[in-house]
Amino acid sequence: MHAAVTRAVVVAAAASLLSACGNANGERENSQAPPPSATPADSAKPGASTQAEQQPAAVLPSTLTRAEAIRARRNYVVQVLSFDASQEFGTEAPYSDLVRLRITNKSDVVLPCLTILTKRYSNGQMVGSSRAPSIPTADLARGESVEYDYYPRGHLDVVRVDRIAVEIESIINPDSEQFFCELQKVKR
Repeated sequence: MHAAVTRAVVVAAAASLLSACGNANGERENSQAPPPSATPADSAKPGASTQAEQQPAAVLPSTLTRAEAIRARRNYVVQVLSFDASQEFGTEAPYSDLVRLRITNKSDVVLPCLTILTKRYSNGQMVGSSRAPSIPTADLARGESVEYDYYPRGHLDVVRVDRIAVEIESIINPDSEQFFCELQKVKR
């Protein structure tokens, strides 16, 4: 039951996040991709408790400065657990791949979302990258980890992708801030 409740909270957070990031209808921007599924990394352990019950809610982006939000981003850790780039996920372009991630919040701040750079490689050469969509992290308390099925846009069927890596960019050009949901409402 805990997993079902967690999934419902993550789906609700995703809808809220997309609404906050410019999707006025509150619908998922990438409606052709399957819905995300997230489970706390510790939920399978009997008697495990999440820290979400003990931690404060997400810090509103409007209370953070740009520098504080970027510093918080640097303290999130994202690992690729597995991926499937062998098929297109979604019903229309831009198609997505499936990447199973473990996301850990090592920051003192709980961000409402996290934008990562997904890099695709073939034979050791980077052949593509994307930043969309952002990942809802409002329920990821300090010190907590979650496993998350992520559907980054940009599936390539012209080359065989044999490796996918993700990066939390630590230097963000002001001209690129429009692509980072967590920087959209920071104090200027």
